[in-house]
Formats: sequence, C-alpha cells, structure tokens
Amino acid sequence: MRCEVDDRDLYALTEPTLVVEILPPSNESETRENVRAYATIPTVCEILLIRSTRIAAEMIRRGADGSWPSNPQPIEAGAMLFLESLDFSCPLAAVYENTHLARAGSES
Repeated sequence: MRCEVDDRDLYALTEPTLVVEILPPSNESETRENVRAYATIPTVCEILLIRSTRIAAEMIRRGADGSWPSNPQPIEAGAMLFLESLDFSCPLAAVYENTHLARAGSES
C-alpha cells in the first residue's frame, strides 16, 4: 500500500487510499452515486460506508486486479472492522462510541 507524504501546506489529500462516507437515510442514493465517483480515483482501494441509523457498515474493497466488487461487504454490529489500507482494525461498535446508537445498544 502506498500513502502520500504528509504535507502540512495541503488542505486535502491528493492521493487518498481510503474514503469514508456516512449513509444518512435522507440522501443514501446520492451518497451511493458519490461512491461510484470515488471508485474512479486510481489510488483509492477502500470505500467504507457507515450507517447513521444503526451500528452497521459496508466495505467496498478494490481487488488485487484493480476491479471493484459488484456488492459491498456488510459489516454488522458485533463484527470487527478491518481497514487494509491503514492496517487498522477495531470492533465496528467502537466507531459509534459516545453516540446515541452505542448508548442504545448498551441499554438492551
């Protein structure tokens, strides 16, 4: 995996490897359109979609041959989230820490 040099004078990354989007119910179709655009960026290898109404996510990961899968990989509440591009993993629930969704889950 290749990452760009950290340049404090840049206001945005010019060669991103990971894109994270929140999936709000009010404009999910627009967000999914954005995903198609992100997939055209040559350096992007992972697109993570985080649900805003429940603890769940979808991972879209570019294959070794450069192709994108036809369907995202669902990640449910009790699962681990693994970001290959960052060599990072955590329980998906940790992404929702200190939100109403995490508090609701701990009350049941």
